[in-house]
Amino acid sequence: MLRLSLPFHVIFAWSGAVLTIGFVLLAPFQFLVYDGKLLKLLEADFDIAPHVEPAGTPAPVLPVAELLRRGQLALPGLAVESVLYHDAGDANGTATLYGELPQRRLNQLGGVALNAGSGELVNALGPKDYPPGMAFLRGLQALHYGNFGQAAVKWLYFVLGLAGAFLFYSGNLLWIEARRKRRQLQQPRRTRLVAALTLGVCLGSVAGISALFLADKLLPQAWLRASYFVVFFAAIGWACVRRPARAGHELLWLCAVLTVLVPAAAWIGTGAPPWAGLAHGDATRLVVDAVALALAWAYWRMARATLRRGREGDPNSIWALPARAG
Repeated sequence: MLRLSLPFHVIFAWSGAVLTIGFVLLAPFQFLVYDGKLLKLLEADFDIAPHVEPAGTPAPVLPVAELLRRGQLALPGLAVESVLYHDAGDANGTATLYGELPQRRLNQLGGVALNAGSGELVNALGPKDYPPGMAFLRGLQALHYGNFGQAAVKWLYFVLGLAGAFLFYSGNLLWIEARRKRRQLQQPRRTRLVAALTLGVCLGSVAGISALFLADKLLPQAWLRASYFVVFFAAIGWACVRRPARAGHELLWLCAVLTVLVPAAAWIGTGAPPWAGLAHGDATRLVVDAVALALAWAYWRMARATLRRGREGDPNSIWALPARAG
């Protein structure tokens, strides 16, 4: 597993850094070396078609169905997943259609750029036709998100992602324990703060994601994004005011409860049982619910282990519970 996990996390970290701060790293060259012209030079590596300034002349936008039809004609086999409009309603406005186009490439994303008003083809690129810069960027995205190799790679990414998250969480706990004052009951404030942030951020993220699943099925869409942040920051606050062992135990219980409710929320929200999709050959819902129940069981076991460690472990540990509090 280590031989497989290390390359995965190296690629994931590297691709994540390039995709998130790549433009920031280009800024010095853009303004200090290329006199503001670098992004124009790189435009062909970022977009299917170069940007055209608005004409200032209004033009009606073609219906989506017609744009999809023309996109399929321009790039046969393209399974359109999104349509990106630029200057819609202008005579020079464009509609870029993105979707999967299976070819023997790491990247499976193809694109067709059309004039949004006339439907005239501006450019069409399949994965094998990408210029080197775009092929590199799209390939990096495929590596980062696991958009290749079908279901086997997606499950592998899922397992390795969980393993990496648990390694970060458990590694932080061990790091804090290794640097505590072993011969005194009262630990330094900095140690308690790092412990609180580790518990609040890690477990708050887990609880927040489960809360998102519940909100998506039971609450109005306006609450969807807020549901994550409310639970996330509440978990951090809770971890800061409780003893680390108590906070870890209670937040793990929160993760278990929210996660075990995911199948029930989906059943209530859709009115259909988890196995309903099997009649149509779709097991996605059933698999998601099964994974949620398995993770809820894991969080429950971790909560019990945390409480047991607090009661029976080294009394001078940051993760210990005083006998009177047990």
